[in-house]
Amino acid sequence: MSLEVIALADLLENEKYDESVVQNILDTFKSIRFTGSQEAHDVEDFLKRNAILFNKTGVASTHLIFSEYKNKPILVAYFTIANKDLYISKRNMAKLSKGLQRKIKQRAQFLEESSVYKLNSFLIGQLGKNYDDNALKASTINGFDILNSAFENALLAQKIAGGSFIWIEYEDTEKLRHIYETYGFSEIPDYVSPNNLKLAIKQLKPIN
Repeated sequence: MSLEVIALADLLENEKYDESVVQNILDTFKSIRFTGSQEAHDVEDFLKRNAILFNKTGVASTHLIFSEYKNKPILVAYFTIANKDLYISKRNMAKLSKGLQRKIKQRAQFLEESSVYKLNSFLIGQLGKNYDDNALKASTINGFDILNSAFENALLAQKIAGGSFIWIEYEDTEKLRHIYETYGFSEIPDYVSPNNLKLAIKQLKPIN
């Protein structure tokens, strides 16, 4: 089945849908956790409770991925992107490969008062697959597919807003780490966010 990516903002602005109809679409989403951590991002709660608000306030842009089942569009996945600066301490910078350090330093602003590199970048704030029965029947989409859609949309945003890197925070599991490393993200070793999440970064440029 082919996949279609639609911005949540476009649905909200479509005269055929009022907000309650859009909310009903979002409410079909069901996620699973890779760990039992209550501090980890809950992609289901975000989509149902905050995605519309974040779009309205310009905090982040959510994009919905649809497939088709029994001639009806089914929400099978989504991702959220925000134009958000990344701050990397001098200590954490030293843990990255020399090549990645060089690329970051070429594009980052070094803030001497705090010994931090400020990098104009995009954050993949949320990313998830719908585990609802109909969604699983509609598509075999996987994490790599969703990540690829998010990256391609970030490239489009880059042409308008600039930015040179994309980053993501995620639960500390081998499955998620493998997905991001395979896609070319570099995890910052020993880094743990205030939400007890890991962080990985990738240069924002077309994939050959």
